[in-house]
Amino acid sequence: MIRTLRIARTWARSYFLILIGLTIMFPLLALTPQQHMVAALFPGRIEWNPMYTYTSTEAQLFTAIYEGLVVYHPRTLQPIPGVAESWTVSDDGRTYTFTLRENARFHDGTRVTPQDVRDTWIHMLSMGNQSPFAFLLDSLVGARDWRSGTNRDPDSLGVTVQDTNTLILTLEQAAPHFLSILAHQSLVPLPRDFRNTRRWGMNDPVPSNGPFMIESRTSSKIEMVRNPYYWDQDSVGLSGITFLLRDDPAQNSKDYNAGTIDWILSSFDSSLLRVPGSLQIGSQFATTYLFFNMSLPGLENPKVREALVSFLPLDALRSPDVYFVPTDRLVPQIPGYPTPDQPKAHSPEKALELLAEAGFPRGVG
Repeated sequence: MIRTLRIARTWARSYFLILIGLTIMFPLLALTPQQHMVAALFPGRIEWNPMYTYTSTEAQLFTAIYEGLVVYHPRTLQPIPGVAESWTVSDDGRTYTFTLRENARFHDGTRVTPQDVRDTWIHMLSMGNQSPFAFLLDSLVGARDWRSGTNRDPDSLGVTVQDTNTLILTLEQAAPHFLSILAHQSLVPLPRDFRNTRRWGMNDPVPSNGPFMIESRTSSKIEMVRNPYYWDQDSVGLSGITFLLRDDPAQNSKDYNAGTIDWILSSFDSSLLRVPGSLQIGSQFATTYLFFNMSLPGLENPKVREALVSFLPLDALRSPDVYFVPTDRLVPQIPGYPTPDQPKAHSPEKALELLAEAGFPRGVG
């Protein structure tokens, strides 16, 4: 049983960052323990501060360098021990008592403590809506009021440090999903020196308490090496990971065929692939969408917004040529979920009429 658990943890620490939530993925080649893995990512801005994370790409990268109280099991997605080695839940489901590992460490060897968790979360809640996922802590007593700024009494928050190993979380009411929420990549503890820094630039260090740490990063490549202070480093199955950030489908595909890239997470040309059965397509539980910034003049008018939507070639935007699994709704297609009202069809003529009615004839005004 112990051996089976260690094998599962090897996958969780090494490969899960690649498996979770991908729209397009390639099966991992036969990597042996201690081998280096190379993956290709679509280039884009990466927010390394977990308190401000937002994208699924960041979620995949963060699984390698950060770890919360619990983490997701790579196959079942059920919460399993992370920084916390164990926990108990009260009979009424409102109190969670976590015991943190004494050997949980940050990248510099300093211990991860219950106080680090509490202080990170308080800072995150204090930023309100500036931290996109701070609302995930709203189940905690006092968290919603703290986040909204209506109450900043530290003693009223349901996050209590009992001692150097024990963290007690008290909920407003029982929430069976609470443990799964704690595995989210934004809720990881941060060292004290990193909590108050809004943005970490390209030349700034990035902390880690996960299986890997960042050795170097540029706009085109990220190099990760094993974290020597990680509590479960014996179960980490790779010596390091290289992420290539490039939008070159042809070159990515050729490098994959040649075996110099083990994974392509995006930006590939399927017609060039020469490895049988390598392409796998899976739905991602996420939606790419356009939205209006209603703080801009004119966009507060619903007729203007409807006009802009009427200008959009929605069928082309939702084409299978653009997305492997296109959708016409904000919520992904789920069996039994009611069909929402659809935006009106592409009609520039109707758009101009609406703009005129709103006081912007032919878009002028």
